[in-house]
Amino acid sequence: MYAIKEKMEDIYNTLIKNKKLSALGLLTGKCGEMLFIQKYSEFINIDISAYLEETIEDLCINFNTSWHPSFSNGKAGVNYYFSNLFKNGMLSKYDYDMLSSDDSHLKHISLTLLKNGNYDFLHGSLGIAYYILHSTVPTDFIYFNQLFKELSEITTTDTNFLFHNYDHINQVVEKNKINLGLAHGLPSILKFCLSCYKFKVCENHAKLISNIIIKFMLNVASNPIDNCAFPSIYVKDEPLQVSKRLAWCYGDLGIGLILYQAAITLEDNELLLFASNLLIQSTQRTKVEDTLIYDGGICHGSAGAAHIYNKMWNYTGETEYKLASAFWIKKTLEFAKYQDGLAGFKKYNSMLKIHQNDFGILEGIAGIGLVLYSYITNDFSWDYCLMIND
Repeated sequence: MYAIKEKMEDIYNTLIKNKKLSALGLLTGKCGEMLFIQKYSEFINIDISAYLEETIEDLCINFNTSWHPSFSNGKAGVNYYFSNLFKNGMLSKYDYDMLSSDDSHLKHISLTLLKNGNYDFLHGSLGIAYYILHSTVPTDFIYFNQLFKELSEITTTDTNFLFHNYDHINQVVEKNKINLGLAHGLPSILKFCLSCYKFKVCENHAKLISNIIIKFMLNVASNPIDNCAFPSIYVKDEPLQVSKRLAWCYGDLGIGLILYQAAITLEDNELLLFASNLLIQSTQRTKVEDTLIYDGGICHGSAGAAHIYNKMWNYTGETEYKLASAFWIKKTLEFAKYQDGLAGFKKYNSMLKIHQNDFGILEGIAGIGLVLYSYITNDFSWDYCLMIND
């Protein structure tokens, strides 16, 4: 535990000294850094009110000149962070209302994005809607009714195919593909519907879509290959190309967790057995060639694997998950090996085939710090931002 606490302190010191505001968002920028600093300050019992006030002021100034709607790197994620501060008594109601005064605009944008087929969690409609679901009291049922109407409109009539993939890079709908990653695809739609069902928001529509998605995914996974069940992208009328990735973003691990949560929410014992077997089987994969883990980050690195297994250990008490979480925590600490890294860490950029510094939650040290924090405290309250909250 000492090595973990020492690394958390190293990450905190690195982040508190970072004055750059080149990225502002929740998962890729300053708000994510602030989330770790907030959690760590609670852990060691220090006052960061002056830091929060100064940084929030800087955020507001910069967002006046650079506004983007997304949950990952835009205002929806920033407003989620503000709502988190408000709910924890660190921001007044007056200040929160002022800082999130563009929520109505965000709702309008999310509906427009969904009409165009962009349901993406990180960069599209459902990320914005997930923030609104978390923050709005009382619930805006008019907005969510319209959202589910638009979601139904982009659902195909073919129950064996469902939602077309949205290529967020080229901003086009790909009608012969389905994305099966939690970051951009079907599992995020399922998780959003499950959350609505739990909050009694359009619960009949939410349960219907949830069950349709679950049926499709179980059908896709009916013929596992090399101990892997799901592809990253399902291509209609083509052989299944399963993904070896063991990660939050793509592969059996992130999908398995959402299916497990779905089974609990919907009280589906058959699905619970499937998800449990899928996740237990995934713990056996530890080699690089079987996991595609090349860095310590959350998105597709060792911290993401450690965190999901830690959640499963807390859910079930099963030893396999405890051992898997400990294994990937150890690997995460071993990735802190770069003298010019941030607290020793660098993310792996698979496109450029290079390692780079990153401060954020998704691929950087703020996310690693939060995973280490959860590992020693069993506090998972922050991971709503990854769409894997209870």
